[in-house]
Amino acid sequence: MKQTQATLLDRALQAQITSVQAAKRRLADALQLAEDKHYAEMRASEQKRHAQMVAAELVYDETVKPINKAWERAFAAALKASFRSTAALDQANRAALNDKTSFEEALPFIRSEIPADMPGLQEKLTSMQQELGARHKATSAAVSAAHRESSNKGENKTLAAAKKKKERGVAAAKRKLERAKRTINDRFARRKAKIDARLDQAKAAAQSQFDQSSEARKQAWAAYLEATRHAEESLLSALN
Repeated sequence: MKQTQATLLDRALQAQITSVQAAKRRLADALQLAEDKHYAEMRASEQKRHAQMVAAELVYDETVKPINKAWERAFAAALKASFRSTAALDQANRAALNDKTSFEEALPFIRSEIPADMPGLQEKLTSMQQELGARHKATSAAVSAAHRESSNKGENKTLAAAKKKKERGVAAAKRKLERAKRTINDRFARRKAKIDARLDQAKAAAQSQFDQSSEARKQAWAAYLEATRHAEESLLSALN
C-alpha cells in the first residue's frame, strides 16, 4: 500500500510540475505576443504621425512660397525705383571713385619717373590727390542723401506695406502649421493611450488565465489530498 501510495504521489507531483511549466509557457508566450503587437501598433502609429508632420510642413512651404515671391518682387521693384531715381548720382560717384583709385595707383610710378626736385611737383600731386578725394566724398554724400530722400517717398511706403503683408502671411501660415502639429500630436497621444491600454488588457488577461490555472491546480491538489485522506481512513476502518 505504501509503494502504491508513493507512486500515486509521484504521479500527482509530476502532473503538478508539468501543469505549472505549461502554464508559465503560455503566460510567457501571451506576454511576448502582447509586446510584439504593441510594438507593431506603436511603430505604425509613429510612422503615421511622421508622415502627417511631413505633409503639414509641405503645406506650410507651399503656402509661404508665393508670399516670399511676392515680397521679393516688391523689394526688387522698390530697389529698382530707388536706383533709377539716383542713377545719375551713382554714375558720378563711380566716376569719382575710379578717378581717385586710378590716380592713387599711378602716383608711385609718377613719383619714380619724374625728377623729385622738379619745382612744385609734390605740392601739385598732393593737391590733385586732395581734390579727387574731396570730389569722391562729395559724390558719396550726394548719393546717400538721394537714397534717403528716395526711401522717404512712396516707394518706401509701398515696400513697408509689402513687408507687413509678408509678415502677416507667414505668421498666419505658421499658426496654421502649429495647429496642425498639435492636432497630429493629440491624435497620436490618443492612439498611444489606446494601444497601451490594449497591452495592459492583454497582460492582465494572460495573468488572469495563469492565476486561474494556478487556482485550479490548488483545488485539484486539495481534492487529491482529500481523496487520499478518505482512502487511508477507509483502509484503517477496514483493518480495524
